[in-house]
Amino acid sequence: MIIGVQVVGILVLLFLLYLTFIYYKKGTYTRNEFLFWCGAWISASALLVFPDVFINIGYELKFARATDFYMALAIIFFGVITFLNYARVRNQERKVGELVRAMALKRK
Repeated sequence: MIIGVQVVGILVLLFLLYLTFIYYKKGTYTRNEFLFWCGAWISASALLVFPDVFINIGYELKFARATDFYMALAIIFFGVITFLNYARVRNQERKVGELVRAMALKRK
């Protein structure tokens, strides 16, 4: 039985999936980013629609409570997001450094 919280959660996730598609069509997201976020939203929807399946998986992995399992998944997810964000920022810093260096040499 789907309860109100699940319905609201699914509606929010469908909206996020729609926004992801819009950003992809505008060219804001690359294909890989689009696929990553679609996978994230679909996985979150699966967690909402089939909580019993994931609770059983958590028990098999020796988590005492379902909340512990969900928190572990959230920590892993945000760890991946943080790493990807850091890698992108470092890449942008390198590109800006190269651009500034090239502009400085061009002025001299």
